[in-house]
Order: sequence, then structure tokens, then C-alpha cells
Amino acid sequence: LYYQSLIKFRDWGYRVIVAYIVSGYSLQLFMLAAQDAGMDDPQYLFIFPQLSLRLFGYNLTESQKSFLDGSAFVSALDGFTINEQNDTFLKAWRGVDDKWIHRLMTASPYLITEESKDFRTRLPARETSFVYDSTMALGIAACKMQQHQNQAKFATQEEYATMSNKTLLHYTSNLVFQGASGLVNLSESKTRQSTGLTVGIINARLQGDDIEQVVTSTKNGDGSWISISDFMYKGGVVQQPNLDLVVRRHNYLSGWVRTVGFTLYAAVVMFAIILLVALVIMRKDEPLRSTKKEDLILLCVSSLVMAQSMLLLSLDEKFVDDEAILDSACLSIPWLLFVSLMMTYSLLFCKFQKLNPRSLFRLKSKGVWTMWPFVIFSLSTIIILTVWTVKDQWQWERTFVSMDPPETYGRCHCDDIGAWLVPLVVIMMCAMAFAFLIMWRTKGISDDLSEKGTVYYTMCVHMQTLFLYSPISIVLNDT
Repeated sequence: LYYQSLIKFRDWGYRVIVAYIVSGYSLQLFMLAAQDAGMDDPQYLFIFPQLSLRLFGYNLTESQKSFLDGSAFVSALDGFTINEQNDTFLKAWRGVDDKWIHRLMTASPYLITEESKDFRTRLPARETSFVYDSTMALGIAACKMQQHQNQAKFATQEEYATMSNKTLLHYTSNLVFQGASGLVNLSESKTRQSTGLTVGIINARLQGDDIEQVVTSTKNGDGSWISISDFMYKGGVVQQPNLDLVVRRHNYLSGWVRTVGFTLYAAVVMFAIILLVALVIMRKDEPLRSTKKEDLILLCVSSLVMAQSMLLLSLDEKFVDDEAILDSACLSIPWLLFVSLMMTYSLLFCKFQKLNPRSLFRLKSKGVWTMWPFVIFSLSTIIILTVWTVKDQWQWERTFVSMDPPETYGRCHCDDIGAWLVPLVVIMMCAMAFAFLIMWRTKGISDDLSEKGTVYYTMCVHMQTLFLYSPISIVLNDT
């Protein structure tokens, strides 16, 4: 099971492996599986939370010690490992009376020998304070049980039997006291709460033939970490190796999608340039002589501007490696798209307004009065786009859509696209409605002068595309 899991994580590109191991035997099995999977390498970091430090160095082979070199163990720590000068338990440890040691040696010569009676000059073994608190917890629970039994009055023999059957462990529920290892707070499930515990990161370092344990950082009660010493990776390297997740599924645009986008962009640009050249060459021919050529030129320019959004939509990290360029592309797309569309429909309105025998709003049909829709629609679009850019900028974002295996998806993203897209679409629909209305009022004019048939069918296609694109883009924005 260890081997299969490690192979999967290796193939998925994970470099930092967090393994919850519960015993020394499981740790040895895990290390053998990691070596068989080819992960005994400096490019991997192994972290073992909640693993007892007593498992360190016991019956480990040279290859296993080499594997543990540079790994991290996360564990609760004795207070004296962090603050040797002020730890109360350590002071009591070193202040044991000589007479007490003599009495203990007399009562149990196997517990303390002549060779070990100088223990006060050495630091206690790891987790000694936790063993002490465990003993104290059982002692306090025994006192509670005895007190309860002495105070209880049993009406029947069954009540006395029920009381006697309660185990000592039962009385450890909701036990709270200040212990040598910190605040001991046992819940109803007899598990200790993390409040008051000193948690640290222990760096395993290979020193000669042994594994050395070095506390590199500890966790405060507020959740912040305090660095004590440098963490050393495999081989005694202080500089962190590249441990970034190697994602192999980025969902980049496929080659044919990008090719279609570039082809459409080239086609729009080519036709717009051809039409501009034709306008210059045929400027004296009928019916161009009776048409305001500035409007037609602006229509070609708006098509060129809109085509740039098609070009930018074809970009991602596979084509452009600079995220700043992708952010700029995302920022530019709505400006290029909506400003050019507003220009197009406003200019169409102006073109047909000039051909209208009866002015739609009883205004002059010549000169600047025919340009007022262009001004209103364009200004409204620019105001919304400006607020959108300032308040909720569209930026390039690559997010994980799956972690097994790791898979990402890149897109232009903002917090609330609907709040900006809806008013822009409404404005564009108004521009289209004005253009449809003025075309209907010029239905009696020959197509040789108005080209209203071609424009009508083109606008219908635009409207259908708009009705499909808007809801789909909003729904898929966060999926």
C-alpha cells in the first residue's frame, strides 16, 4: 500500500510528502517503499506529523538513516528542550534530594544504579515530562474515584457494583491541571487538547553514523511559528531545493484551437484592410460618392480593434511565459471587444439615420446631430469599463481544479463578472435596438444605397451569439 501510494504521488509530481506513521515498524516499511519507488532523493521532502521521537535511530540500517536525513518530524515538545533555564520540571529534576535518591536505590536497586544516579546533571530523555503528566493524571483520577466512592451512598447492591465497575480511565474525563508538559486538558473522549502544548518541527540530520534531532522552530499559542535554527535538507544543505509541485495537466489551449483563433484574427484583419483600400480606390464611384466615407472607415477601424481581442484570447502560458503580459491581455480584452462593438452599432445607426427621410427624433439628419448615439453609447461603455478596471480588475489566474492528480486551469478572472457584463450587454442591446429601429424606418430605400439586408442578417447573427455567450460566460466563470 505504501509503495502504490508513493508511486502515484511521484507520478503526479508531488515533491513534499506528509506521512502519518503510527509505529516504528510502519516507519521502516514506509522507508523501504520510498526507496523502492526511487524517492530517496534530495528533490523530495518527507514530513512525519505526530510521530514519537523515540522511534528515531532504533534498528535503522545505514540506507534508512540516509533516507531520514533532511526529513521533518512534527511533534509535541518537552518544555526543557526549548527553555532549559526556566523550565519548572527541569528545575525539579535537577533539585532532587540526595536522601531521596538513596532511599530509592535501597528500595529498588534495579531502578537507579550507581552508574545512573548522576542523572541530575543530564537532560531528561525526550517526552519525560509527558510520562510524568500521564502518571499524575492517573493519580488525580484515582483520588477522584476514591473520593467519589467514599462519599457515595448506595441504596442497593447493584448501585455499588455499578460504581465499582467504573474504571480508573473513566475518571480522567474533563481532567484539567497544569502539568510539566504544559496545560493538560483531557476531554470526555480521554484525548488531550492541543491548547497549552508546545509543538515543534524537529529536523533529522545525519551526523556520522547517528541521526541527530534538532528543533528548528516552535509554534506559539496564537498559531504563529518561531524560528530557532536553520532547517537542513538532505546532505546538510541549508538552501531549500526546488520542492514545487510538478503539474503535468495544465489544460493549455490545444494547437488547433489556437490555430483557429489566429486564422480568424488574420481573416478579419485582412478583410478590414482590403475594404479600407477599396474605399480609397473607389471613393469617386457610385454609390460611395453619396455616402459619408468617414463612417465606413470607422467601421473598418472598429473591426480591426475587435480583432485584437481575438488575438489576446488565444494566449496562455504555453505561448506567453510572462504572467504580466497575460494580465495586460485580460485587462485589454473587454475594452477592445465592447468599445469596438459599441462603435460598430453606433456607426450603423448614424449611417441609416442619414438615409432616413424623417428624422427619428426630429433632429437634424446632417452633421453632428447624427453622431449623438455614438457619443452616448461609447461614453456609457467607457465609464463601466473604467469602474470595472479600478474596482474588480480582470486578471490572469491559474487555479487547481483537481489535486488527484494535480490539474490546473488558466483563465481571466474577476470576483463578480456578472456585475459588469450585464450592464455592458444591456448597452449593446440598446445600440442594436436603435440600429434595428432605424433600419426599419429606412425600409423603403433601395439596398444599393443602404445595404440594409446584409446588415440586418449580420446583426441577427451577432444577437444570437450574444444571447448564447452572456449566460454561458457567467455560469462558467466559477466552474
